[in-house]
Amino acid sequence: MPRNWLRVSIVLLVGWQLFACSAIESPIREGPAISAPIPPDSPFAKIKVGMGLDEVCATIGPPTSPPTTYLTPKYHVPAYFGPDTSRTTAHYKGVGSITFSTDNPFSSAASVRFIDYNPQDLGYQPK
Repeated sequence: MPRNWLRVSIVLLVGWQLFACSAIESPIREGPAISAPIPPDSPFAKIKVGMGLDEVCATIGPPTSPPTTYLTPKYHVPAYFGPDTSRTTAHYKGVGSITFSTDNPFSSAASVRFIDYNPQDLGYQPK
């Protein structure tokens, strides 16, 4: 009987930790979706939060350099099956950058999460 109690306790403890970890928020940039006011004559004025990568490229053209993709800490949580497990950032020289977030961890679909208007953007991810 004591061994069964120990096994059940361990299973419950591990299950609770997995559940608790699935609610962890990413320490990566959070906050307002638009970093600065965007002038009406800027190409970024046509972009809305929630648009897909293909829709953005069709609206304002392809980014200056290939987009960079990275995993968020949510990707490493064992029982997390929600959105925002990876992000992709596309830079537009002289305009700024757009960050896309995955909508579903089981597909490559992503939508606009952040719009960073920055006229001094270099057009690529600085190292």
